[in-house]
Amino acid sequence: MASSRPSGRQSARSTAQSSRRMDAAPARASQRGAAASQRGAAGNSGRSQRSSGRSAGGDKKVFIIIGCVIAVLVSVVLVLYFYRTGQRQEHDQKKADEAAVKEKNIEMAKKYFTQAYNAGFPWITGKKEATEDEMMAQFKGDDQIYNVVFERTIKVKKDEKTTTYRKDATRSTIDKISPPLKVVDDEKYEICKGLTSDKSVDLIVAEKFIPGDGVSMTGGKVTIVLKALK
Repeated sequence: MASSRPSGRQSARSTAQSSRRMDAAPARASQRGAAASQRGAAGNSGRSQRSSGRSAGGDKKVFIIIGCVIAVLVSVVLVLYFYRTGQRQEHDQKKADEAAVKEKNIEMAKKYFTQAYNAGFPWITGKKEATEDEMMAQFKGDDQIYNVVFERTIKVKKDEKTTTYRKDATRSTIDKISPPLKVVDDEKYEICKGLTSDKSVDLIVAEKFIPGDGVSMTGGKVTIVLKALK
């Protein structure tokens, strides 16, 4: 009866095949591990590159925003600087113009006041008598003169008599504005700004009080009113 056990050769082949399979298994596992590691490394590299790209793009946007904000701030500063510089220049020019007009008005007032004082002083002090028309003749026809007023007060027995001459009796009310533009110390009179009673005309007023002589004259006043220069 034949035996069922494998022969020696068959057993040897089986053992060799089994050994090869056992040796190949670790190699395949190692290959699969290496492949997985490569895929993982590739995945990590891709994610890293994408993350780096997003980070670079975000930083660029931040820099653009910061640059825009700085540009706006610089523009605002420049606009404010030139605006304020322009305002300051305009203010300084306005003050310079006002000072120039003030000086022109003062010089005009001095000139006309000298004329009025020389005309009125003899009559006010009683050294010369004259009618109103005679006193005002030299001032008529000059449109710059708004009005001229001479006033004197004299003693008549125990009473006092005040006489007033005016170039234009309808322009008797004016409002002087303090403080004076100029006090002329050597002549002892003031130059002031003024307005008509209806505030429609700017005026320059020069006025001087003349003291009495203690005998027949109580005192008097010379006033000249001019249309202000602009």
